[in-house]
Amino acid sequence: MSDDFSSKTETFLDRWVPLAGEGGTAGQSQDETPEQVRQRLELFMEKVESQAQEQLGKRKPLSVGSTFRWQFTFARLRHPVAVTAAMMSIFAALFLVMTKTSQHELHQSINVSFPANNTLKEAESAIELLRTGSVELGEKTDPSRVERTNAAIRQKQDRIEPNKEQLPSNVRGQLTEMVLVYNDSLAQWKRNKSAEASQAAAAQISPVNTADFAKVAKIYRVIQEESPASAEVLKNSSIVGIDTNKVTWSTSIPAESWDEASLWNAANKTSTTLSIRDQQGSYQKEFVPTKTASGPNR
Repeated sequence: MSDDFSSKTETFLDRWVPLAGEGGTAGQSQDETPEQVRQRLELFMEKVESQAQEQLGKRKPLSVGSTFRWQFTFARLRHPVAVTAAMMSIFAALFLVMTKTSQHELHQSINVSFPANNTLKEAESAIELLRTGSVELGEKTDPSRVERTNAAIRQKQDRIEPNKEQLPSNVRGQLTEMVLVYNDSLAQWKRNKSAEASQAAAAQISPVNTADFAKVAKIYRVIQEESPASAEVLKNSSIVGIDTNKVTWSTSIPAESWDEASLWNAANKTSTTLSIRDQQGSYQKEFVPTKTASGPNR
């Protein structure tokens, strides 16, 4: 058995690692010493290792994606349940994040773009309609025409009211001021009607009403009771801003003409800050409501 193994080893070495010199054959290997056989085996292993290193050097390195895929595949083979659970958790987390993001974007789109833009357009249209309606009101105005205009204004007011707080303060101020002008013109038009039929038709046309208008009208009434002159100052001034608890006027009338006590009392009775400034904005006086009316703010 040993001779057979030795014979096969020598044949293998003769094929892959022939003896040094020309034309080495299997017959020549019979005179080899064990040391020579060992050296030929070492030479064979060196060749094998060299060829292996050469082939490895020719291989392209794996990309990050390929490495990840191999590692992922290996992990799934070793721990299929754990990897599947982890994948489901990741997908669920991604789904929740995408859902939240979509909801936020939709919410922003609805609450910013839709109401703010559309309400602003409706407010600007209503301001122009109020201005036109105020100019057209006169002694010979057809009551049916006034009624149609009045209905159109009310329709716009109904669309504006739910989102009115989102309007800029100056737009709300213009809107309220035009409502005041329109209602004053409407009242004057009704007083000028002489014929009975026209009087009856005019009586059915009601003034336009909004929360801002009601607030400003109350302020005017309170001031009117104490100082008609101060009420006229405000009525002849432009409303340039309306916030939740603040109304701002711009006037060319000097501060010496104001009755500050009546303005201060009106601020307290209506729980609204009254802010008055000149048309250049260089002077501003604010009357902030307090629990006790001790005098105007300094």
